[in-house]
Amino acid sequence: MKENKDRFLVKLWRNLHSMKLGIILLMIIGLLSIIGTVIPQENPLKYYETNYSQIVYEIIKAFSLYKVYDSWWFIALISVLALNLILCSIKRFKQVFNLVTNKIDFDLELNKLKDIQKISLEKDEIGKIFNEMKYKSIKEKDFENGKLYYGNKNSIGYLGSWLTHLGILVIIVFFTYGKLYGFEAYVHGVPGTTVEVPGTQHFINIKDFNVSFRDDFTVEQYVSDIEVLKNGHVIDVGQVLVNHPFRTNDLNVYQNSTGWAVDATLYKNGEEYRHKTIYQGDFFIEDDQMIALQFVNFYPDLDETTTTTLRNKSPLPNHPVMLYALFYNGHRVDMNLLHMNEEVGFQEYNFIVDNPQMFTLLQIVYDPGVAGAFVGGVFLLIGIFLAFYVNPKKLRIYVDNSGQVMIYGKSYKHNGEYLEELNKVIDTIRRN
Repeated sequence: MKENKDRFLVKLWRNLHSMKLGIILLMIIGLLSIIGTVIPQENPLKYYETNYSQIVYEIIKAFSLYKVYDSWWFIALISVLALNLILCSIKRFKQVFNLVTNKIDFDLELNKLKDIQKISLEKDEIGKIFNEMKYKSIKEKDFENGKLYYGNKNSIGYLGSWLTHLGILVIIVFFTYGKLYGFEAYVHGVPGTTVEVPGTQHFINIKDFNVSFRDDFTVEQYVSDIEVLKNGHVIDVGQVLVNHPFRTNDLNVYQNSTGWAVDATLYKNGEEYRHKTIYQGDFFIEDDQMIALQFVNFYPDLDETTTTTLRNKSPLPNHPVMLYALFYNGHRVDMNLLHMNEEVGFQEYNFIVDNPQMFTLLQIVYDPGVAGAFVGGVFLLIGIFLAFYVNPKKLRIYVDNSGQVMIYGKSYKHNGEYLEELNKVIDTIRRN
């Protein structure tokens, strides 16, 4: 029983630090990432039940495919991959370090020369071979039965695969760290609004928001002027533009979207009851949910020459009209178009809306793992470059006491071409 357990543990240990396991895990994680891209993520389960067949919905629900990257099995796969990469990196470090620093096992090198055919060369021809093969330096090692001349070049290339593994590992670690300790939130508001960033001590003061249009009324740029506050103090000031986020030490702020907002005033029995800014898609609900005004849509420059469709002449607020829905005691009692400063109401309640203006929707991201993931990316790129474009080579020439010569060369990649080149150099030098 103990023998079987020991055999199992040895096999498990071998598999945990095997390259084969790492490749299999990368393929599985890659496939799951494709699934996580194809299937919309983080929606309510009702969305998947409505948009997919019953069988597909049950699979999505059972395997948490609606939240792939947060599922326990995806995290488990990432953890096993990280462990595999750690063990592989540790196991191979000494070997790679010796190769990069040209630390040579002379017994092993001499053993490789045993079966090499012996030839005759003059001493000065040895140096010519190294020069023709473009080795910058030649080292020598004396032995009892002869002398070894040896050279290495592009040894840094041995780091390629090791750095690639390390880069992937660092990216995984810091990506996980960012997911655990970072956050993403959305805030919106009109100029003059200060909004809290959920789950933090930060506030965003939206000082101004502008949309610039081209002559054909297509959007040229969205620009938000903001202040970032923490614990009541302004810590940074700047602009947020599309494709030009505003970055602080704590937060990254992205320009995400925009929409329209209006100021709405509720009157009850002729007396002002409440005033607030409502945003496109929001509800103005008051008096114990007895009355509610829904901001359904907005037309800044409504074209009233057509009665078949609602459309704008331009994106500018030249003729602003709001599409609303009115609810009383939980029931919709009206839905229509409302011009600014017009009154709409039911029973004892009346609403007046005015001051249409565009609001900005900002995406707030804090990811403490970005810097570490960037370092991992640098390691990965360097590793790929070294692995593909730097080819380590070595050349050994052993001369025994009788003057007979044995030559051994090896290239990490394209070894056949390297040996063919070496043989041509030897033949040319011997003929001359």
